[in-house]
Amino acid sequence: MDEDGRRYYVYYGEKRYIDHGTLADDVWTFVREPCFRTLNSQALERLGFPTQKPEALLNRIIRASSNPGDLVADFFCGSGTTLAVAEKLGRRWIGSDLSKFAIHTTRKRLMDIAASKALRQTSEVLETSKVYGLPPRPFVIQNLSEYKTYQFADSEEENREKYFEFILELYRAEPEPGHDLLHGRKGGRYVHIGELDSEMTIENVRRAVAELKALVADKLDVLAWEFAMNMDLSIETLQQQEGVDVKLIRIPREALQVKNPRKENIHFYEMPRLDVEVERRDGQIVLRITDFNIYNLEDFSEDVIEVLQSYSDLIDYWAVDYDYDGQHFVSRWQTYRTRKDRSLELEFAVEESEVSGNQMVVKVVDIFGNDTNKLVEVGSE
Repeated sequence: MDEDGRRYYVYYGEKRYIDHGTLADDVWTFVREPCFRTLNSQALERLGFPTQKPEALLNRIIRASSNPGDLVADFFCGSGTTLAVAEKLGRRWIGSDLSKFAIHTTRKRLMDIAASKALRQTSEVLETSKVYGLPPRPFVIQNLSEYKTYQFADSEEENREKYFEFILELYRAEPEPGHDLLHGRKGGRYVHIGELDSEMTIENVRRAVAELKALVADKLDVLAWEFAMNMDLSIETLQQQEGVDVKLIRIPREALQVKNPRKENIHFYEMPRLDVEVERRDGQIVLRITDFNIYNLEDFSEDVIEVLQSYSDLIDYWAVDYDYDGQHFVSRWQTYRTRKDRSLELEFAVEESEVSGNQMVVKVVDIFGNDTNKLVEVGSE
């Protein structure tokens, strides 16, 4: 307000007084932004998330609150609207969500970004033309795990012991006292159980395998609430190096609802299995997905199971790192289903001249948002 109490705003250096009407409030029922769909015409953006916002709305918020190159964060990112718009406007971004399906939906949405000619010509985007208008800049997906809490006893040490006993009873395994990391045995296989408050990492399994081999044994079941990302990939390498048979088995969420583990039955399932064939053809290396098996499929609703006619119906996305460095997966090729096109290629080919090593990695994301990885030996001619 000025000295006389009159309200005004500044527009390109010019003071403009507000003599009639009211200032815009924080309820925006109609939004129109350059090159974005209006708030009232967002049907094509719909991804099935009940709280999804239109891109035009996020465009207004991000442009009003940040500059190109700034960092935008959405800690409940859902379908990824904030991140997609931030990417289009040349901002850096961080997104998180508890739902694996939400993360996967966001991944596909970011990869679908393609700049329109009109949007590239807007003044703000011209300032960031080096980073806008191309496929999205490289981004990383990380797993921060989902920790569980359960109180079996007052002291921390006793609570930990009771927890291991509880899981062993549910898994129908016998306790194996006298070991640090081998908590029990079942049918000739030792059992290692992950902690309540942290995810299972490859380092945890390596230590358990060292204890296993000291007993001249070679079979281990690893039970955990959550596995580190790309864990299945690391396990394949570990099995080859150590000559052991390791199964990754997820502890079901329903376990924490069990009152009497001796009387109640809970199903434990292995991580999904992925089969890939390799063929050399006319100077190319060809990978083909031949099978994909989710062991706990019977736990899903009949509506879901009825529409699954083939193993490929379980796959929503798959990617290949054909120049795998032995540690980090980098998606160098990918294909996925979209709302308009539900078809999915199950074969990938790359020129032999583009492949420097003898190993490739195939990553599959199923229709529930879970990742499964396969290390593929391509050998040499």
